[in-house]
Amino acid sequence: MSSNVNFYRRCASSLPNKIKTIVLRECSLAPIMSGKAARSAAALCSGLMLGLMALHVGRAADAPLPNDVLTVAKIPQDDTHRVYVVDFDLPHIIDGRTYVYNGDTGKMLGMLSTGFAGQFTMSPSRKNGYVATTYYDRLFHGNRADVVDVYDMQTLGWQHEITIPTKHAEAAPYPGLIATSTDGKYLFVQNATPSQSITLVDLTQNKFIAELGAAGCWTVWPSPKQANKVSSVCGDGTILTLTFDPAGKILTRQRSAQIFDPATDPMFVQGADTGSKVVFITFDGVVHVVDISGDVAKAEPGWQVTPPADQAHHWRPGGYQMLAFHKKTGRLFVAMHKNGQEGSHKWPADEIWVIDLASHKILQRVPGMGVISLTVTQDDAAKLYGLTATGDLVTFNAGGRVSFATTVPHVAESGTELVTR
Repeated sequence: MSSNVNFYRRCASSLPNKIKTIVLRECSLAPIMSGKAARSAAALCSGLMLGLMALHVGRAADAPLPNDVLTVAKIPQDDTHRVYVVDFDLPHIIDGRTYVYNGDTGKMLGMLSTGFAGQFTMSPSRKNGYVATTYYDRLFHGNRADVVDVYDMQTLGWQHEITIPTKHAEAAPYPGLIATSTDGKYLFVQNATPSQSITLVDLTQNKFIAELGAAGCWTVWPSPKQANKVSSVCGDGTILTLTFDPAGKILTRQRSAQIFDPATDPMFVQGADTGSKVVFITFDGVVHVVDISGDVAKAEPGWQVTPPADQAHHWRPGGYQMLAFHKKTGRLFVAMHKNGQEGSHKWPADEIWVIDLASHKILQRVPGMGVISLTVTQDDAAKLYGLTATGDLVTFNAGGRVSFATTVPHVAESGTELVTR
């Protein structure tokens, strides 16, 4: 019975002194009894101890707890190696996210809510973030509301919303579905009902201005020189350029000459901004550099990215964000896959080709790591980031020759776009 007494003593040790005295007094008889009497005494003692412990715990639970104090922490200053992973989140599409990562350490810094099929971009200063998205009052059905959610990118805190027409394109995120003007005054949002148009928002007044008609055209590419000018890639192989006044009235509407043939070699609408022009590429790998600064878009002669010696292997570009451009060095990064065919335009990369845009020369070919999206920082010690189809974030050193650096596993569920400086 001595073991029972030791057990009772251990259990009672955590109780207040008054309760501990009662338990030890009532249980002290158990070891001098035997047989049925001892078993009855032990059961009674156990019940008494459990009851007193429950009473003690219950009284402790009644005591008021101090209120939690909620605070908002600031993340470190936005540096050149911060990367934003825009996640479509197909398994729970009403609850999309944009994840914020330190691109050097791979550490997650925070997250933005992007609602239903939200599209994310930032102001030129990177101080504000903009999410064009949809909310339904019954989550996945009911009345629809489309807004631009405005975020403070230092705290990742929501600031306010701007109501826009219920037409924003509920599409997988990729470059060209939302963008600010070069001075940050206007926000352009791609619409689809399925008819195409562009929502124009004045960010200085925080209000919707107008809907710009752009039937048959897709993606928004702001002029690098004029805030009131935007271009869009059209299904007939041309590029439409619109100029508008402060009230959103269209002043000029001009189409370029045909740049690509949509019947024989369609062009990806996901371009890469060079600072003065936009680089596009076709499904078969023909590069088109387009000047969109004027009233009419003008394209340079197209050229095939795949050398003749490799064309037998049917190398083709693919993914959701297959191009990235480093402005200072003039290098174009292209996600390429071999054995390309009809319908392979979203295949992950077997290789990433590093190309000098001016000479059209391939400088390097590195393992593609299965990426479907690419972006590159614009500093001298550049980092090239890739997002794989399985949601891994792959980092390459790209300040000189490109080399693999690290992989952060599973940063997104259905991510399709990367955003950085």
